[in-house]
Parts: sequence; C-alpha cells; structure tokens
Amino acid sequence: MKKKRKLIGDFKNNFWTEVKKINWNKVNKESLKRFKIVFIGDNESFPSLINELKKSKYDFFNLKIEQEIPLTPSAVGKIVFIDINKVSNFKNEIISSNIVIVDYNYVYKIREEERIEHYHIFNRDEKGDVFEEILNEHEDLWSALCFNYPVFRATIARKKITEVSTQNAFWAAGSSVANIIPGPQQVVTIPLEAASDFTVLTTNELRMVFIIAGICGRIINPLKLFPELMIMAAGAKGAQMLATQTIGKVPAGAGNVLKGSVAFAFTFAIGEAVFLKMNYGIKIDSKKIAERVKVLKEFSKERVGKLIKKKMDDSN
Repeated sequence: MKKKRKLIGDFKNNFWTEVKKINWNKVNKESLKRFKIVFIGDNESFPSLINELKKSKYDFFNLKIEQEIPLTPSAVGKIVFIDINKVSNFKNEIISSNIVIVDYNYVYKIREEERIEHYHIFNRDEKGDVFEEILNEHEDLWSALCFNYPVFRATIARKKITEVSTQNAFWAAGSSVANIIPGPQQVVTIPLEAASDFTVLTTNELRMVFIIAGICGRIINPLKLFPELMIMAAGAKGAQMLATQTIGKVPAGAGNVLKGSVAFAFTFAIGEAVFLKMNYGIKIDSKKIAERVKVLKEFSKERVGKLIKKKMDDSN
C-alpha cells in the first residue's frame, strides 16, 4: 500500500512539474485575440452563416463525427451583419474588419462598390469552401477563430496534433534524427522506452493538450483542467504501455522509421482522443486509444518514412 501511494505521489509530482513548464498564458492570449468579422447579406443568409459556424465535423480514418455546438454570445458579437442595401453607409466598418464575408447572391453588387476589394464568398450550397479559404488566408487568427467557432476546430486540431506527433516521432526515432526538428524546446520529452517515471504524457503531449483545449473554446487554467487531465492520463496509460512494448519488440537494425511511426501513432491517438472529449464530449479509455494506435500504425509508418527521407535529403 505504501509503495502504491508513493508511486501515485511521484506521478502527481512529475505530472505537475511538466505542466508548469508549458506557457498556457500564450495559448490563452492567442485564443482571446481580438478580431471582427463583417457579413454582407440579407435576413435569410445571416442565420444560415451562424448555423454553419456551429457545425464541427471530424472525418479521419473511418472515424466520422458531426455535431452542432452552440456559439457563445461573445462569438456571435464578433460578427457584424450589414444588409446588402446598406453597404454604402458602412464602408469604413467593412474595410476596417479582419474578415469580410459576402453572400454569394450579392457578389455582383459588392463588385460595384469602391474600396471593398477583398472578401470571402459564402455560398449556401458550398458552405465548406469559405471556411477553408478563411483559414488559408488568416493563419494569425487560427486560435481565435477555433476558440469562437466550432466549424474551424477539427481542421486546426488535426494540424496541431500532426505537428506534435511528428516531433515525437523524430524524438523516438533516435538521436540521429531528433535534431532535425528545429527548436529543441519544442521536443522536450522523454523517450517512450523510458516511461517508468512519467508514465503517460510527455511535456510535448501536455503542450498539445493545452493547445487542443484552447482550440475547443476553453480558457486554460491548469488547476481547473487538472482533474480532466488526470482522467485522460489514466485512459492513455494502456495505450502508452502498448506503444512502449511494441517499440521494445522492434528487431535490431529495423531502422528508425518503425520506432518513429509507433510514437507518431500513439501521440496522434492521444491528441485525437483529447479533442473528441473536449469538443464533442466523447469519453475516452485506454482500450479505444490502443485500438486507434493500431489503425494509425501503417499511416504513421508511411508518413514518418517520407518525412525522415525528406529531412535527410535536405541535409545532404
């Protein structure tokens, strides 16, 4: 019993030490960045836009989820609706906004207006295109857009999860490729083989959890998130053990790709599970995460192999 309590105590101390290394204030700052959206349309198209902003769709490797998530009053308040017949009266407000969206039916009228040169077109029949275009052109607002509008979350969450998974893949692949990723402070983690002291989340994975929380519309406060993080940690433990065992079974000389691919798959599965829970309320457990690791393994192997080859070629 004493030994068990000591292990639990050591785990909590190590966990909290790693949490404190992460600058969650930066995540909050990016999430709360100020911006203004102007929508030009009519009384029918504006509610349609608001409804689309609520939708969050996740579709990756046979995992498909679609859910409407209500907007906060603050998120709705960041959108200024301007009736197409009153555009001339609000040109300064339109031009000074960060993002201008125009109902497809009125593009011809906007083209006749002076000074209104750049805008995104909202077509009720091709809704997804405008949101993808907005993300492509406003990378500086990714965190704030996701924080406020569910429609952007799945795309950016997957980008961030992939980024962290790639970093962990290079770390696990070995010292020969770990330094390929610039900024060693972004890969401050322990190898998966040495999971005895800190058994669940590396610093990099914790950073990922905070980023995902911000994406899902949460203000980051580690003290308030700690219980939820512990639940996630418990659910991920089995998956990490599976990944560690798999790495241990890699035959000598098999190369770094297989080791890196396991690390990638494990990190991606954890990040995905965190996103599903925070954004959709789907509960996670170690069994589901372990199953996802197996599904992602081949995808991870191909991706990591290409990345390592590209980095090696670039360095020569």
